[in-house]
Amino acid sequence: MRMKLLGQVVVIAALAANARAEDPIAQPKETKRKTSAFLVEAAKNGDLKAVNVALAAGVDPTGPPNRLTALHWAVARRISAGKTIEPSAEIAKRLIEADADVNAKDYLGQTPLEWAAKYASSE
Repeated sequence: MRMKLLGQVVVIAALAANARAEDPIAQPKETKRKTSAFLVEAAKNGDLKAVNVALAAGVDPTGPPNRLTALHWAVARRISAGKTIEPSAEIAKRLIEADADVNAKDYLGQTPLEWAAKYASSE
């Protein structure tokens, strides 16, 4: 598992470095999609270390419009791979510090704040 994650981190870092080297408007959509997807998965799995690696590599913390962002996942209680993952204030804080758009809307028009109210633990 660690080797798989390490391999993904290396690929994401290379993609992000390549994307930063180019004009942001001319970045290939596939590169943006892969790097954003890695960050979203890291937040979804509650993996602060992977979130930090992705952000350090220059991955856009907000991601594409009208999609679930890493911040949406960071603030919501969810079940992943059969285990409950609690909201992560650390990941949410790190994403906000990296200028994630707190008003980003998902495909239903909901912001991360609305997700936190709807999907956060009742405790």
